[in-house]
Amino acid sequence: MTGLAVMWGVLTVVVIGLLLNYLFPSDDEAQAQPIRVSPGREKEKPLYPSPKDNRPDLEPEPEPEPEPEPQALEFRLSNKWDDEERSHVVLVQFRGVLQNPTGGQVYINIELHAGDPERPVISLVSAFTTEESSFFEFNTPPFTPPDVKTLYEDWLTALTVPVGALVAATAGNQTLHAKAWVFGTGELLDSSECRLENVPLERIGWLERTENEQELQRLTIELAMSLSAVDGEIDKREKSIIQSFCRREIARYKPEFQSDHKDRINQILKNSLQQARTAQSNIPLVLDGIVRIADHGERLSILELCMDVVGADGRVDYTETKFLEGLRERLEISAEEYRSVFGQRIGANTEQDAESLRSMLGIKANMSNEAIRKIIMEESRVWLGLLGSSNAERRAKADQRVAMLAKLKKDLCV
Repeated sequence: MTGLAVMWGVLTVVVIGLLLNYLFPSDDEAQAQPIRVSPGREKEKPLYPSPKDNRPDLEPEPEPEPEPEPQALEFRLSNKWDDEERSHVVLVQFRGVLQNPTGGQVYINIELHAGDPERPVISLVSAFTTEESSFFEFNTPPFTPPDVKTLYEDWLTALTVPVGALVAATAGNQTLHAKAWVFGTGELLDSSECRLENVPLERIGWLERTENEQELQRLTIELAMSLSAVDGEIDKREKSIIQSFCRREIARYKPEFQSDHKDRINQILKNSLQQARTAQSNIPLVLDGIVRIADHGERLSILELCMDVVGADGRVDYTETKFLEGLRERLEISAEEYRSVFGQRIGANTEQDAESLRSMLGIKANMSNEAIRKIIMEESRVWLGLLGSSNAERRAKADQRVAMLAKLKKDLCV
């Protein structure tokens, strides 16, 4: 009986232990214990969630922070294609808080610079310049902010500038800098700077043009002086023509700069005269330099100066005419332009032999009579039209030229 009681007691303890272990499992056992799902019931969640249930990607993404409101006035540069103007334009824009303590109207003063180092930009549009300078400077029309502290949330355009109207110090893609000052009633309210890279400022730069201008003056004087000596001597009248050209070039500069340019040009004149007397001037090299930096109008002006030099002594010989012909071809001046300029620049009292006239007209030895007759008739038609001119000098020149052409036609039997 006693053994049966002991067995019964042990069995009771074991059952109670199993029941407690089932009702209150340990952590490891709880994770390993399979979850039983009864039919029709939802899956029960474990008392202690697994670490994988806390994965970061299951957490909601944080909302983006709102963009802070601008606290100060700021400017920016941007460019775009203007369909109406068919050109690229640069926009100067601003936004932010504009402080205007005294109220009233305000305006924005804008300057443009370009390059590294920064140099002022020239405007070809007078509306973007001042009376004192051609450098870019613009004042916007006055406007009145609604409050003493006004927030402009969106970008507003203060100025639109055509890119083609801007000339930097040097040509090419430039970094454009804008400097802006905001003025109120007699005081500076704010200022800012901004930049825009790779702006195509393709016009020849004003610094390059200045350098080219002085080099072109040197080349022109050297060429004209060499031409005056092509017949073996430098006539005083020919030298006087070149000196008059130099005086005109000096007069183009502002009075305060003329003294410096006069010294520079006089030195060029002195050197060119010495080179012409000693036949040291390299004419092909001079012409290469002129073609490289001079536009068509400048080359035509140089040709006119050379014709003035040729006709200054009152005669034009075959050697000088051939020199002018070669000059015309190298400067890429058309034969029609050449004949027109030749007729106008060589004075009515200038003597010109038949050989020189034939060279000027482009008459070759192997041409047919019909081709020669056509050239003479076309040239005569131009001068016949000037016989009725109200200008006495022009009438005299036309009368002489018509007579010369008639004689040439007769001499050539065409």
